[in-house]
Amino acid sequence: MSRRLSLFLVASLLGLAAPASAAPPKAVLVMPFELVDTSQLGDLEGPSKVDQERLREVTRYAEGLIAESPRFRIVDRSAVQGLLSRFRQTYAYTYRCDSCAVEAARKAGADLVISGWEQKVSNLIRNLTLRVQDARTGSVVAGGWTSLRGNTLDMLEHAAYRVVTDHILRSPVSEGSGGGSGSVGEGGGGK
Repeated sequence: MSRRLSLFLVASLLGLAAPASAAPPKAVLVMPFELVDTSQLGDLEGPSKVDQERLREVTRYAEGLIAESPRFRIVDRSAVQGLLSRFRQTYAYTYRCDSCAVEAARKAGADLVISGWEQKVSNLIRNLTLRVQDARTGSVVAGGWTSLRGNTLDMLEHAAYRVVTDHILRSPVSEGSGGGSGSVGEGGGGK
């Protein structure tokens, strides 16, 4: 037996050899996260511009976390901006329209689509929810939520980190299985 073959066999037994073929990363479209302001002030004045900008930043932050995983590839939303604008004209909240996210994902060439929303209960009590759907079937394949106390970008990013790492990156959907469990609403506390 050649020395090279012997080294390969030893490395394989120790788990050091590269896998024969790794699954290609799944293409993911991240929908812009939405603000559902059910606070008293929100009822009177509508969603604040500061909260809306903060949520745009959290959307980008979550995309970055997902993009760091070799299991996922973020799809550019620019190709579906017109479609997303049309959905926003039709629906108060596009996350409530399951077929909207799936249609956008299909048009963008994504395998999965992530919808997210922040429910602002008051200035200090908020919930962040993320839902992952299979673009082919429309089925919810992963997701989760967390409650947070605070009104800062840091708090929202911490919440996004918890939901992305605990309920998306660690879910079976991220392992190339083509599906997974993890219902929206599987808990978590904020900081």
